[in-house]
Amino acid sequence: MSVSTVHSRRLESVSLALLAALPVLMAIANRSAAAVITIAGVLSLVAFVARGERLRDALPPRGPALYAGLAFIGWAIVSLLWSHAPRTSLFVMAEAGLPFIGGVLLLLTLPAQWPARFIKAAALAFAAACILIIVELLLGLASREALGLRAQTFIFNRPVMLLLMLFFPLSIHMVRAGWRAWAFVLGALLIVTIEIATSGAAMLGLLLSAPAFLVALWSRRLGMIIAAAMLGGSLLLAPVKGDLLDALMPPRLIERLESVHAADRIEIWQDFAAALHQRPLTGAGFGTSARMAEAPFAADLPPDRGRLLAAGHPHDGFLQIWAELGFIGAILAALCGYFILRALARRDDRMVAAGVASMVAAAAVVSVFHGAWQGWWVGALMATTVWCSRQTAPSPASRQPKIP
Repeated sequence: MSVSTVHSRRLESVSLALLAALPVLMAIANRSAAAVITIAGVLSLVAFVARGERLRDALPPRGPALYAGLAFIGWAIVSLLWSHAPRTSLFVMAEAGLPFIGGVLLLLTLPAQWPARFIKAAALAFAAACILIIVELLLGLASREALGLRAQTFIFNRPVMLLLMLFFPLSIHMVRAGWRAWAFVLGALLIVTIEIATSGAAMLGLLLSAPAFLVALWSRRLGMIIAAAMLGGSLLLAPVKGDLLDALMPPRLIERLESVHAADRIEIWQDFAAALHQRPLTGAGFGTSARMAEAPFAADLPPDRGRLLAAGHPHDGFLQIWAELGFIGAILAALCGYFILRALARRDDRMVAAGVASMVAAAAVVSVFHGAWQGWWVGALMATTVWCSRQTAPSPASRQPKIP
């Protein structure tokens, strides 16, 4: 075995180890997904090249899917020309771009099949992350306070959302590796973690994704319809969601939902929709939500609109696409979603179900939480995509021929 091959395998192992350890690392440092996926992607690329392979040969074939993705990225870059906060736009683009590139590198360069020992390590890391979060919350974050770290319960919202999306493809890999019972145990542990945590977004994602997972296992066609409806409906309704809920929700119900700031969220959705109406075709520019209140057109908003533009984000990633990239950006995002669904449809039945569930969970979460371009969120999405794209390598025992 050559020296380059040894180095390649070591680098690949480190890359896989980072991917497996991601849940624990996020539980410790809740924004670490961006750095983890970026570093793992670079290591995987170096290992790939060290094996004597060329990245050019691993690139996807030219076609509508590739062009749609490049068009969306290109439109986001072009939108910097009319951004009223170009430095903020560039910072947000870098924050989202690095983990996105890292995830793409993992998709292109990691082996198509993963060994059972890696699946086991990832399952153990997943369980450890759940246990760490549960213990920390039950103890009132005492260890973090003792270390002088941030000790608010919401710091676990991000890792819990990651755990929710990763669980479905991880559970399929576990079943294929022969650990069906442990996959159920891991699912129960995830439910307990989400119940104890304070993330309403994760709870919403669980309530929607678990039934979608079961339906998709029963009928992949129906599962794909559910995923398409969730993505398409969320994007289509985003600009009018605030007005619809304001008109349909009884005031008493809004008051009862004060713990999740329902009234403020509805007003934020209305304010960002009003900002969209000022630039419906092009939007305000990529990454400008953080400073939307400073946009020149903010002065032209109706008197009853714009108060909560200073919130820094629209609490809806789909609405953020509309507000920042306009109708053109929304159309390009819809095209990207269509091709992602087409790529998912080429997977086997079980992984289709996992992909559908993760997609529904992600859509539910991003419809109510913070900015769509946060680095940790992009890293979490790319990690989930990588998990859904791989197969479980057969164990050595299963590869041995049976003796009649």
